[in-house]
Amino acid sequence: LVDPFIVWTSRQRVVVLPGTLSEPTIEPVPFEVRDLTTTSALPLTGGAPLDLTWTAVPSAPDYRIAWAAGVDFAVIIRDTIVEATSASIDLGGSGTYYVRVSPRDSTGASGFPVALPDSVDVTN
Repeated sequence: LVDPFIVWTSRQRVVVLPGTLSEPTIEPVPFEVRDLTTTSALPLTGGAPLDLTWTAVPSAPDYRIAWAAGVDFAVIIRDTIVEATSASIDLGGSGTYYVRVSPRDSTGASGFPVALPDSVDVTN
């Protein structure tokens, strides 16, 4: 856990009976998307959607897509939850945006966010 994000998960359970010694081996699994890309022609013009795709995280039932005006994501302009590994989103009016995707676990906790490598410009 890297507050407030989940970085690794494990789907293994270990049962140790009272009075026994055990040395369980648990292999953590990264909890972040891979290969986040856009297939949209940039810059976006006149309200065109931003098309995103990424590689699925096996233990994530859904994903949070968030966008901000600053690379630090200090103020998120908007976000949305999707169940697929692709989405088309409307970023909003003219400006420069930064976009990231996080997997979410079954409780709604977010995995480590992965951002598009470049900003996305929207023009009129």
